[in-house]
Formats: sequence, structure tokens, C-alpha cells
Amino acid sequence: MDLNIKTDLKHELPVIEDAGDAYAYRPAASLFVPLLARTIITPNQVTAVSLIIGLVGVILLSIPSYAWRLTGSLVLQFSIIVDCMDGQLARLKKMTSDWGDIFDHTTDDFKLLILTVIIVGECSRSMPAVISAVVVICALGAVLCMVTSQYFYCDEYNSIRSGHGANELLKHIEKVKMMYLKRTWRTDFFPKILLSYYIFRLRLIKLFIRLSNSHRTREEFWSGPIDQSEYFRYQKNTLYLWQFMGFSVISFLMTFFVLFGRLDLFPFMCVCTFPLFIIVLLLQRRSDRLFLLTRR
Repeated sequence: MDLNIKTDLKHELPVIEDAGDAYAYRPAASLFVPLLARTIITPNQVTAVSLIIGLVGVILLSIPSYAWRLTGSLVLQFSIIVDCMDGQLARLKKMTSDWGDIFDHTTDDFKLLILTVIIVGECSRSMPAVISAVVVICALGAVLCMVTSQYFYCDEYNSIRSGHGANELLKHIEKVKMMYLKRTWRTDFFPKILLSYYIFRLRLIKLFIRLSNSHRTREEFWSGPIDQSEYFRYQKNTLYLWQFMGFSVISFLMTFFVLFGRLDLFPFMCVCTFPLFIIVLLLQRRSDRLFLLTRR
């Protein structure tokens, strides 16, 4: 279903993204991008380097020493800065692609998984194995819920803001499926693995949103033209809250705990923030319900 977007040129609506990226990592990355623009380095190569640097940081974090862990956390922060370079470089060199976007998000997920493994090792040192496993599972669940929600709600708003349309997640799933079908396991084994994971990721997000916010699944929510300014008026408060529930903010908080030598408390912080996530989700449902009333 094609959706029309009403654009109100009197209002310049802000871009909503992860607070860490917007206020720290992306501005830092912009200092290096002009230098890379003069080279033959591609955005996908920058993404790969970011992953390698991130893995080095994770290895250093696994060493039970304050100095090495602090170094590892700083290296991990630098990897996020490098990760913010690829998109800027792609736009500057006009090399944006769907594959680059998929590669970027997949490496971010991989870093999150590896960080969780490090936290598991840290927790296992100071508590029984069963309690450690429960805490880590709950922490991972809280982090995944927050990151998933931030990705969906901010991406949906930015899509409407830019005039590309709403319900982009469903369109994206179909696009990635077509990319998957065009490749063969014999010649494109690694891309097929990444695309398989990415399809699973998008379907998981779709399922989570459907279970947590039924308002978004109603056809009348998206039927007819959408006024960008009106949409933002109902969504702005929750969108600003989602800004602080992404991967970069989580990694920054992890560095904060490492700085004070208490990485073992990081999983408990993740668990304790879950009630905050529930509150934001309830506010999101309320915003969507009020916006839905204007669509009837």
C-alpha cells in the first residue's frame, strides 16, 4: 500500500537518532571522513576495520586487569567512532548501498553479542553460575528490547520525516529477501549468512513490535496521507527518550563502570533499566493511541 506524506515546509523537523551517535561519536567521526574521502578506502572496508578494532577492544576487556580493561573500553569507543565513519564516507563518495547498511547493522549486533560474553565472564567470577546465567540472560533481554525498540521507532519516524513513507520495516524485509534469493551458497556463502541473519533480525523486530504495541499493526494507523508535523507532535516525547536506549549509550555506560573498576555491576544496571524501558514503551503506546484517534 503506497502512503502519501504531507510535508509542512514551515517546520523543520529534527532527525532522531541514538544520543551517543548524535552528540559524540558522529561529530568525532566527521573529523576523519574528509581525510578518507581522498583515499581509495571504501565504506565497507571502514566497517570491517571497525569490527576488527572492536574485537581487539573486547579481547583487552577480557584481561582481568584494570589497566587493560580501561584500554579495551577506550579502544571499543574508538571502534564506534570508526563505525560512524562508514555512512558519512558512503554519502560523501556516493557509494551508499543496501548491502553496506546490512553489513553495518550486523557488525553492531556482533559487537553487542561479544560484549555480553565478556560480561558473562565477569559475573561468573563473583557469583554462583546459575545466578550469573539468570542475570546475564535478563540483562541481554533488556538490552535487546531497548535497542530493537529504538531502531524501529526512530527509523520509522525518520522515514516519514524524509518523505520515504511509513511501515518501512515490511518493505525492507521484502527487499532483503530479494537480495538473499539472488545469491547462491556456492559463490556467496558469507553474504548469504549475513542476509539470513538480517532477515531473522527484521522478523524478530516485527514480532516484538506486534506483541508490545498493537496500535502499530492497525491499518487505519497508516491509511491516508500522514502529516509529518502532526506525527512528530504526538511522538516527540517518546522519540527523545528512545534516543538514550541504543548501543552506543550502552557501551558508554559500560566504559563508565570499567573506569571505576565495577564492570561486574553493569549487568545489574541493564536489568534495573528494564522498568524504565517498560515506562517508555507504555508512553509510546499512549502516543500511538492518541495519534490513532486522529486518523479515524
